[in-house]
Amino acid sequence: MKKVPEDLGERGAAWYKRMTKQYKMRPHELEALRVAAGCLDRIGQAQESILEKGLLVDDTRGATKKNPACEVEATNKKIFMDYCKVLKIFKEGEPDERQN
Repeated sequence: MKKVPEDLGERGAAWYKRMTKQYKMRPHELEALRVAAGCLDRIGQAQESILEKGLLVDDTRGATKKNPACEVEATNKKIFMDYCKVLKIFKEGEPDERQN
């Protein structure tokens, strides 16, 4: 098993560890996996903010607007799925030959 990067949070680190157990990764794939795992951490942080503050928040002038965390969540979900496609994780159909 590869060492979990120190910059990952709990959620990202757990996923990184699971993926390195499940798949044989080359060095450049490990970096992509680290980036994807970091996205999971940011998704979790954004979701916590949305739960705490709601979907709508007041700006500095008192106008109601969408919580900026909604954009952080959506952007990181897209980046996460893009990296999973590059790494061929969650691919439907035939089993991946890299699976342990």
